[in-house]
Amino acid sequence: LGATPLADVAADLARRAGFETCNADALTAMVEGFVLAGGETARGALEALMRAYGFFARVEDGVLTFRPLDAGAPVALDPAACVPGRQDVGRTALQGEADDAPVAVRAHALDPTRDGRAHVAEARTAAGAARRVETISLPLALPGEPLAVIADEALREAGAARDRTVLRLPPSRLAAIEPGDPATTPDGDLHRVVRVDGVEVTLQRLPRGAGRRAGL
Repeated sequence: LGATPLADVAADLARRAGFETCNADALTAMVEGFVLAGGETARGALEALMRAYGFFARVEDGVLTFRPLDAGAPVALDPAACVPGRQDVGRTALQGEADDAPVAVRAHALDPTRDGRAHVAEARTAAGAARRVETISLPLALPGEPLAVIADEALREAGAARDRTVLRLPPSRLAAIEPGDPATTPDGDLHRVVRVDGVEVTLQRLPRGAGRRAGL
């Protein structure tokens, strides 16, 4: 099992999942020990890689395109400075219920130091055990430390994803904004645009360092 460009792996999985064409040129990481097990679907493996390597997919000009979560310069959005006095311009913070976020994330992979046997790394919050546990099955052969990094980052991102912000902005301000774009707000947080609807844009907060995976 050797290193393979993430772009090649993502493109291959996209084709297996039924997408005839795709663009993965923005993905520059290398994947160590990629293994697609017999019971794993291409779509499931691709979604797991997105979590592990911090990238997302969206359609651009009719083509499925993969981009890192932190790709490009973020758009600065400040509702207070857009159209003073307009009642339909503002900001609404939406925070999910506590049960929306998992209390733990368990990442499964093959252990290259133990003849490819399965192993698991878990990241857990300080909360009680009543809330749900999320499982990520990775089509990778990874030793313990990188797998633990993936579990920890996935838990941070799941917690941050609970916090969403709806900005009501003039249509002209939203003309160049698309779902998937990175954006910043006056509080300094980095967000990802998840929806643009009329004069409203919905942002999902990203944790610090999203799009980068230490040890991968």
